[in-house]
Amino acid sequence: MYFSATIFSLVGFRSPTLTSLSIALTNFLFTLVAFHYIDRIGRRRILLLSLPVMILGLAMCAVAFNFLHLPVEAHGIRGIGGEGRDGVVRGEGKVWPVVILAAMVTYVAGYAVGMGNVPWQQSEYVRPNPTHSIPSFTSLTTTLT
Repeated sequence: MYFSATIFSLVGFRSPTLTSLSIALTNFLFTLVAFHYIDRIGRRRILLLSLPVMILGLAMCAVAFNFLHLPVEAHGIRGIGGEGRDGVVRGEGKVWPVVILAAMVTYVAGYAVGMGNVPWQQSEYVRPNPTHSIPSFTSLTTTLT
């Protein structure tokens, strides 16, 4: 989510910030889905069901980036030419940037349902109540730094 606007501008989206908003909105909505279903489905099962979705999203993203030619100029090196203003090589279809967007949305949806939520909710049951605040603070600051 942090570099999605940069990635979307490199692959040729005209409004990368608006496109990366779709990633953030997906994360928010599927986090709510996880909150609703986590006690009904179970933590272990929801983790096991979300991992194939994440793998599918990453595989789709890898395939799309394999067929997409990114501009060399974006990395500080002068390109050979043939690149359009939007950064994608001219004559190349606009299907691969859309596949990258769909793949990232798929990955984030799988992550938000399983790996994004379950470890945080499971950590509440691992720690004893009298010492709950210090380990929670430590895990939060470790994650955010």
